[in-house]
Amino acid sequence: MKKSVAFLSTIVFLFLIVLNVTASASASNEYVSTLPGGDILLPMFEGDAQNTQLLSTSKVYQALSFASPAPRNTSLVGIDNSCLLLDQSNQILKRLTVSHPKLKNETSVVCGASTVNDQVIMAVLNYDTSKSYIAYEDVKGKLRYTGLLSRQIISSCMTEEGIIVSGNSYRTKSNVAYINPWAAMFNIKGELVWEHMGPQVKTKNFGATSSYDLCLNSKDETLLIRRDRYDGDGHLSIIRMSAQGDVIEEHRIEWRKHLPGYDIVPEKAYLVDNQVLFIVDIVSSDKQTPCLMKTDKSGNILWLQPFPELEGIHCALEVRDGFIISAVAAIKEGDRSIVQLISLVDRQGKMIASLPFNKRINSGSSEVRFMWNRADGSICLVGTSTNFTTIEYEYTVFTYQLQPALFGLIPSR
Repeated sequence: MKKSVAFLSTIVFLFLIVLNVTASASASNEYVSTLPGGDILLPMFEGDAQNTQLLSTSKVYQALSFASPAPRNTSLVGIDNSCLLLDQSNQILKRLTVSHPKLKNETSVVCGASTVNDQVIMAVLNYDTSKSYIAYEDVKGKLRYTGLLSRQIISSCMTEEGIIVSGNSYRTKSNVAYINPWAAMFNIKGELVWEHMGPQVKTKNFGATSSYDLCLNSKDETLLIRRDRYDGDGHLSIIRMSAQGDVIEEHRIEWRKHLPGYDIVPEKAYLVDNQVLFIVDIVSSDKQTPCLMKTDKSGNILWLQPFPELEGIHCALEVRDGFIISAVAAIKEGDRSIVQLISLVDRQGKMIASLPFNKRINSGSSEVRFMWNRADGSICLVGTSTNFTTIEYEYTVFTYQLQPALFGLIPSR
C-alpha cells in the first residue's frame, strides 16, 4: 500500500496543543524570539504542564490518523479505530469506536471524519482486507455502517452534507493488475451522493499506482490530486470536480521542468487564496528531500522550494507573513534523536527562521502533525510524542493548552 497512510510508520504519543496568538509583542524575551520584520514573533513552546489533559493511555501502539477542525468550535481527532469529537476546551464530547459487523479481527483505522448537526460520519480503511467503509451516527447516536467497499480510502475532506473520500480501486486477475483512481461523496446518512472512477490502468507491474491521493473541498468544487506511476515515470495531476461530482478540467503538474530526474510524492495539500500549497517529498535514487510547492488550480507551478536541511515536513499553516511549517531536522548518522522544528517561511517558501519545539510529555520527544486556526484566534496543534526510556513504551493521548502570557506568535490574516 502507498505511503498514503504514512502515519502508521511512526510509533507515537498523541497530543493536542492550543496556542493563543493574541499575545503582544511585549511578551517576555525568555520565551519569545523576535524575527526580521519587527513584530514577527515565534513561540519557544514552554508552558505550564498542569494544563495537560490526558485522553488515553496505553502500552499498545496508537496511530494518529488525522485531526481537523469541525463546525461549532469543535475538532475531530482519529486514533486507531476511534474518532474523538472535542469541544473548544479540548474536552471529549464523544468517542466513537468502529467495528464493522462483517469483519473479524479487524485492524481498521479511521482516516477521516466530518460532522453534520453534531452527527459524525467517518471514513474507515481496513488493513486486513484492504477494503473500506463508511461509519455514521444516526439521529439517536447509534453507529451504522455501509457495506464493504472494494476501494482503498487514502484521503478525505469535509462537506456541509457529509464527507468526500478518495483513493483507488485495485484488483488483480491472471497476473495483471487493474487500477482505477476513485472518489466518492457520502451524505450524513451514509448514502452515496456521487462516485467518480478515473481512467483504468492495466499493468503487470504490481508496484504501479494510480490514485487520488489527496482531496480538497471548497463550497463550489472539489480538487482531486492524482498520482500515477506505472510507465517508469511518475505523474501528478489536478482534477477539478463540480459539486455534483462531474469533471470540470484536468491538468498535469509539470514539475520536471524544475526538477529533472526526480519523482514527487504528495503528502498534504491546502487551499490557500484560491491556489494549492503542497507538501511533497522529492525522491531520487539515493535520497528524499521535503519540499513546499505552490500551484494554481490548473496545476501551473508558481514556486517550488526544497528543504535539504530537513528530514520531513508534517504540516503547514498560512499566517500573515507566510506559512508556519512543522518539520523535523535532518537526522545525523548514528543519532536516534528527533529534533522537531516550528519554522516560518515567507510567501515564496523561503526559510525565515526555525525554533525547536521543546515540549516533552512523559520524557518523550514531540512532533506536530496537524495545525489549524481556531475561531477564537488561537492555533491548534495536533501531534505525536514517543518515549523510549521505559521498559515498555507508553503511548498517551493528551491535550495541552499553552499559557498565552508565555509567548507571541504571528497573527493570522
